[in-house]
Amino acid sequence: MSFLEEKEYHPIMVGVSYKNADEYVRGNFSLQKQNILSIINEAKALKIEELFIISTCNRTELYAVNTSADLLIRLLTNHSKGTASTFHKLGYIKKANEVITHLFRVGIGLDSQILGDFEVIGQIKKAYSFHSKEKSIGVYFDRLINSVIKTSKITKTKTKISTGAASITYATTQYIIKSIPDIYKKNILLFGTGKIGHNTCKNLLKHTQNITLINRTDEKAKKIGESLELTFKKYEELKEAITSSDILIVATDADEPVINKNHLPTNKKLLIIDLSVPSNVNKDVKEDTNHTYISLDTLSKLKDETLDIRKENIPVVEDIIAEEIEEFSQWITYNRKYAGVLDAFKNQLLQNQLDKITIGRRNKHLHKETNVSTEIATLFSQKITNQIALFLKENPSKASESLHLIREIFQLK
Repeated sequence: MSFLEEKEYHPIMVGVSYKNADEYVRGNFSLQKQNILSIINEAKALKIEELFIISTCNRTELYAVNTSADLLIRLLTNHSKGTASTFHKLGYIKKANEVITHLFRVGIGLDSQILGDFEVIGQIKKAYSFHSKEKSIGVYFDRLINSVIKTSKITKTKTKISTGAASITYATTQYIIKSIPDIYKKNILLFGTGKIGHNTCKNLLKHTQNITLINRTDEKAKKIGESLELTFKKYEELKEAITSSDILIVATDADEPVINKNHLPTNKKLLIIDLSVPSNVNKDVKEDTNHTYISLDTLSKLKDETLDIRKENIPVVEDIIAEEIEEFSQWITYNRKYAGVLDAFKNQLLQNQLDKITIGRRNKHLHKETNVSTEIATLFSQKITNQIALFLKENPSKASESLHLIREIFQLK
């Protein structure tokens, strides 16, 4: 494709979510960081132009441009425990404008298990940062994802779609305080101190200090325990800690169940809340009637007056999304013909900055300003590219001359 030939984008996505798939199925399709990296590498080998992946407790979705749904499904099933037959029964495929609308709704929280869930945009930001570093997204998804992030900020400022506290971690706390009398007298064991576990812990601290932390990595539990002034124990003490607890919250991110029936006490009833996807609680625990097992899906169905307020704001939020989608569509119209040269220019500019960082670290006598972070270099490259894109948009008659000049100056390939 020449630099002046229009770049066509045909977005497509495949996914599995809570709407059709239970926690067990979602667990089979969930992707750990190493799985996502493997998919990215295979996608590059297959010449897939852009790829963006979201994998949370609610959904696993693969977004791409100019490829087929069958190929994305194959990538998903090759690197997860999910099967093609299960996907075709419970999964979904979206194309063209449906992809754009869907990602906006996911990012704003309209498509979440808990309406207006503000945690999902953080997960998208984290995924965006990861994919940017792995260079699996280009001009199209860079712009689309940033538009979603921008829209999330607007809706939070102008509407009440995320008003109050309503998230899985909040729902967990509400369930416990409503179900367990005198919670401050009960011993709570939190197994898993990642983001979900940490947020759950902070919510619970408003009601009780009787919380013990355990993590598969002892040092992480120790660090958080000390910062929150809570008791922490070593992973090898897990069974003993469970036996002395009244409530067990499992928020680990293991690939397989790490809690089984042998861990449970026989002399009292235990409340077990499983926040992990895939589920880290064995089937024999879930079926044990001597204890109470609460799943992620059960928590998401709890009613809260906060959600009623959020529902009233849906029409306004949808209007904002429609405006932002229109703006994104206009950007595609104006800029798709320039995408090839802009993408090449941004990559060249970024590489120049990264080279300076490398040289600066090897030669300490150079000015300290060369030791900037990769993130700053990325933002700088994107900012300059955006300025050029804006110029081209506002001065279409000068586009051809400008693009040729950029190509010659930077020797773009």
